[in-house]
Amino acid sequence: KPFPFAAFEGTLIGDMAIALKEAYDAPLSASCMVFVGMQSACVGRTVRVVGGYTKPSYLNLYVIVGADSGQFKSNIYDAAKRPIDDWQAAENQKIQDNKDTNELVAEELRKKLKEAVKGASDELAKVIDSDQRIYDIMDGAAHQDAINIHELESNPKVVYLQDATPEAVEVLAHKNGGCIAIFNDEGVRVLGMMGGRYNPKAGTDLSLYNGLWSSSSLNTFRIDKDRPQVSCPEATGSMVVLSQPPIVDKMIQQEDTRFQGLLGRLLVQKVPSVFQPDNGQAVSVPQGLSDKWNKHIKRLLDSRYSDCEPNEIAVSKDAREHLRLFHNRLGKAAEDKYATQPCAYRAREQAIRVAGNLAAMKEVSVVDLPLAQNACSIVEWHLENMLEIMTTEEHQEKTNKAEILVEIIEANGGKMGKRDARKQVNLNDGKLLSLMKHELLKDFRIWKEGKKIWIGHKDLRPDDRKEAG
Repeated sequence: KPFPFAAFEGTLIGDMAIALKEAYDAPLSASCMVFVGMQSACVGRTVRVVGGYTKPSYLNLYVIVGADSGQFKSNIYDAAKRPIDDWQAAENQKIQDNKDTNELVAEELRKKLKEAVKGASDELAKVIDSDQRIYDIMDGAAHQDAINIHELESNPKVVYLQDATPEAVEVLAHKNGGCIAIFNDEGVRVLGMMGGRYNPKAGTDLSLYNGLWSSSSLNTFRIDKDRPQVSCPEATGSMVVLSQPPIVDKMIQQEDTRFQGLLGRLLVQKVPSVFQPDNGQAVSVPQGLSDKWNKHIKRLLDSRYSDCEPNEIAVSKDAREHLRLFHNRLGKAAEDKYATQPCAYRAREQAIRVAGNLAAMKEVSVVDLPLAQNACSIVEWHLENMLEIMTTEEHQEKTNKAEILVEIIEANGGKMGKRDARKQVNLNDGKLLSLMKHELLKDFRIWKEGKKIWIGHKDLRPDDRKEAG
């Protein structure tokens, strides 16, 4: 099924995707989603979508692209990320140039705070009800707020990480106003670290990444004095990771990704590998387009690191109804697809975020019906990619179970009690009945004989016995 590129036609991201396709034969789907994912990281919490669901949504996304080496990954990745690197380097150079001044300002603020609360503890009993005590508290709080703001402005600007432990992600998110992103064009190690695999003895814990996607509060207090304590009322994360298809498969198919809820937060696509011969004609992205993308990203980052209230993008009534029906349709279709239910159940939330990004890209303040329809098409396209990966994995899992079941039955003379067989392959009644439809079990039946239910070769079933469920 073709990628719904119509949503991007005539936009800056759409034009960049077309240019990358002409230059490097990069798929439109990969280019569009990498650029949207990085845009969402730069937006941070400066924009939120209201009216699409009970809870307002920020625009952050988790985009995963699986593609072979030597194709297009680095070209897309570098083109989308370059303005972020330039902005980050320029801002951090300013901080470094003003380091001495910043330290003097911070020291002066600390002196004022110390003077404001000087002697307050000794005089507490005497002035507990006095106006002077109230003024002391107010002055102290004001100076502390000024210190907090100054330190935040003096922290290095870290828009994204390529590779970090969960602890480092927490710390840097806290130091950057509660927003952080993870970008990587060879995501083997970063995907491993997400599951705690940088420490072989550590268990898989994806709660941090689930929380960053959902903009949950971040509160981590450590006993070790050398390890910083972090606390944010909201911590918001974005992710753009490009990796080899087998690595993406492994991440999607591992049980922790599914059972801990991360699977439903991912927009995943795998791109077929197609050899493109070199025709000797060098092509590159037009400089004018690169300049426009550069200007767009720097405007978003300047806004993100300023002290201002978030802008709101409203969802129209008919768009909200379309999103509701979209949610119901996908949820109903996934009722008997246990593996992919998390993706279907979060599809509406994903669509709201994609629609918000499309609105921000087009600089409009309302998600109308066409925008909602485009966003739903994009999310459903990714869900079908996910279904393909999961279906392959489900089929392999069923085949393995069927092979084990056949082996067990054969070892018991061609038939055995249904309950015993079910326990051997660790399946409930419903899943066992579903497994009986597998090709390897086409000559096997379930029947009742006496007071017991059996499973075995159909030739061993007595002719006068009826099949049992």
